[in-house]
Amino acid sequence: MKRVVFGLIVLGLVFWSLVLPRLGGVAPKPGIFERELTLSAALDESERTGRPVLAVVTADWCGACQALKRGALSDPEVEALVKASFVPVYIDADRAGDDV
Repeated sequence: MKRVVFGLIVLGLVFWSLVLPRLGGVAPKPGIFERELTLSAALDESERTGRPVLAVVTADWCGACQALKRGALSDPEVEALVKASFVPVYIDADRAGDDV
């Protein structure tokens, strides 16, 4: 009986974290990443400005990524903080090539 309950809990957690956020489809790229820098360009800018790079690596199939894009990364306060303190770079693992 304990194994069944444990299995149901694990299945529920997997559904909650992977499937449920994807029910809304693929979230749009947050405005924080409007500059569309590559990782190397972001690292160069980081060298010049002294601001650390905030790299977000995402994929269409990743439910947690979709939830993050719809949630915290779309919050205006978070966006203002990131733009002021970091060099943001967006890496879409589904479309990334050598020019990441």
